[in-house]
Amino acid sequence: MAKSTPREGLDMRPGAESLERPPPPPVLHENIPFLSPTALSYSALYIGMFTIHTLMVRQSQKNGGYVYDIFAVVFLGEVIKLALSVLFYIWYSPRWWDEIMAYRSVGKLYIVPGFLYALYNVLLYVNLLFFDPGVQRVLMSFKVVLSGIMFQVVFHRKLSRKKWVGLLFLTLACVLARAVDFKFEKADMISTLMIFIACFCSVLAGIMNEFLFKSDSGAHFVVQNIYLYLFCASCNLAFAFLLRPKLLLTFRWFDGITPFVWLMVLMGGLAGFTTSFVLKYLTILHKEFATGVETLVIALLSALFFGTGLPWTLLLAIGCIFLGFRAYNS
Repeated sequence: MAKSTPREGLDMRPGAESLERPPPPPVLHENIPFLSPTALSYSALYIGMFTIHTLMVRQSQKNGGYVYDIFAVVFLGEVIKLALSVLFYIWYSPRWWDEIMAYRSVGKLYIVPGFLYALYNVLLYVNLLFFDPGVQRVLMSFKVVLSGIMFQVVFHRKLSRKKWVGLLFLTLACVLARAVDFKFEKADMISTLMIFIACFCSVLAGIMNEFLFKSDSGAHFVVQNIYLYLFCASCNLAFAFLLRPKLLLTFRWFDGITPFVWLMVLMGGLAGFTTSFVLKYLTILHKEFATGVETLVIALLSALFFGTGLPWTLLLAIGCIFLGFRAYNS
């Protein structure tokens, strides 16, 4: 009697017995021509959605603050991303629930990056209270500097001379962005510290997320995103229980969320959901170009709509970002 063998495509790992994997989603060719319509379309989508969301957050401020609770808005954004991911996977796989539950052991590992991303998203709103959108976007480029240093020190991956030059340009961009109005006072020191904490959370979460995505777990990347968004939303809810208990207990957590704010939340959720798809199909050159253009567009539109101005130091800092990303990724 011939020995039976598992059917091709079945996942025979513990916890996923008899679970048939769906075929991998179609992907675009990795070497997309830089100025092709496809590359420009994806880059424009990436730039446009995050630019609009950032400007909408700035517009939603009233008298130097927000009339809504930040944790509630971030929580709703994560719920939207979670719902969109689940709906996509329902469409993608008829056995969506079995597949999601089969990878619970993988999903629970996303609690730490989920916590870090939840804190990072809250700090984005906080930082936009201290900084103009263009300056804030320049300062957030320090994420690449922290990432490079972490790979060098923690993971013992030696950086090339070109990468160190790129990090130097990015550091110079951050210095230039703060050179105009920085004073060694408590408020400026705290606001700068908030930027660094946000950068650290993003870098550490990104490294952990990349490690989990590239691990041989067999889980579809959308399934992994579902667990990530689930923990992000849960952490925001926990933040609210710790810091806003009265709002939750009196059912006033969503007070101040106007139709404009709902539209802003929807835009943020759509931007976050589509990013995981868009970035799969863009090369490193596309990503660095999109980041630089996004920074420039945010600075220009912020000056146009909010009168924030365009000091020469900010324009020079944006130029350093272009040079820094180009050198770091060359």
